[in-house]
Amino acid sequence: MKFEIKHRYDNTVLFSMETESLKLCVEAAVKLKVDLRYADLRSANLGAANLGYANLGYAKGIIESFTIDRIGSRNGSTTFVLIKKDEVKVWCGCFSGTLVDFEKKVKETHADNEHAKAYQAAIALAKIRFAVAQEESKP
Repeated sequence: MKFEIKHRYDNTVLFSMETESLKLCVEAAVKLKVDLRYADLRSANLGAANLGYANLGYAKGIIESFTIDRIGSRNGSTTFVLIKKDEVKVWCGCFSGTLVDFEKKVKETHADNEHAKAYQAAIALAKIRFAVAQEESKP
């Protein structure tokens, strides 16, 4: 099936490909470093999608997002996305889930070691940034 990722304002096609799902299309666009800043991703189910290094600023359906690189035991990237008020998604290595689940996974995996402290700082930053984003997004 052919999937297209379109610009949220002028509806131009930013990226398209034949694949099984929109999620795989978005992952391919991210790997190819396609500029998705103004992409309309409202209908995309991105659960478990690898969005490391994705520039999703101004993407429709996403209020706020940021990625921290070179963090944790993998020295990899962790992406935090505010989908809607009080709904934060996190992608970190093979982990994909909510901010609450990520906090639990960090404690379970790292207890109180140096990696846990780095992840906890990133979680605290997400809570601060997204609290501001939530206030700004109110009508």
